[in-house]
Amino acid sequence: MISGIDISKLGYAELKRLMEDAEREVENRKSQFISDLRGEIDQKLFDAGLSIYDLYPELSKSRVAKEGERQVAEKQQVVPKYRNPENAEETWTGRGRVIHWVLRIAEDRNISVDDIKNDVAFLNPDHPKYETHKQELSK
Repeated sequence: MISGIDISKLGYAELKRLMEDAEREVENRKSQFISDLRGEIDQKLFDAGLSIYDLYPELSKSRVAKEGERQVAEKQQVVPKYRNPENAEETWTGRGRVIHWVLRIAEDRNISVDDIKNDVAFLNPDHPKYETHKQELSK
C-alpha cells in the first residue's frame, strides 16, 4: 500500500494512469532537485571566488556553448592546391565541390576537371607542397 492507496484494487487503466502521473512527478521533482542543488553549488562557488572550471578543469577543454548560442567548430584552414593561371585571385583546394572557375575553364577548353588537376600550370605556387606536387605531375 502506497500513501493510503491500495493498488491491488485498481483496474488496468487506473494503474496505467497512476504510473504515468508518477513518472511525470518523478521527472518534475528531479528537475527541481537539480535546480536547487545547482543553486547551492553556484552559491558556494561564488562565495569562494571560484568557477566550475576551477573545480573541474577538464570541462574547459570541451566547453559547450551557452544555451541559445550555436556552437561552431573551428575550421582548419586549407591552403588552396590549385590556382587559375589567368587570375591568381581564383583558387581551389581540390576538395569538395568543384568551384565555378574550374568548371568554366574546363568547359571553355573542352577538357575535364581531372585534366586541370593534372596540369602543372594550375598548381598554386603558394602551396607548401608545390614542388612535390609539381614533380608528381611531371612524371
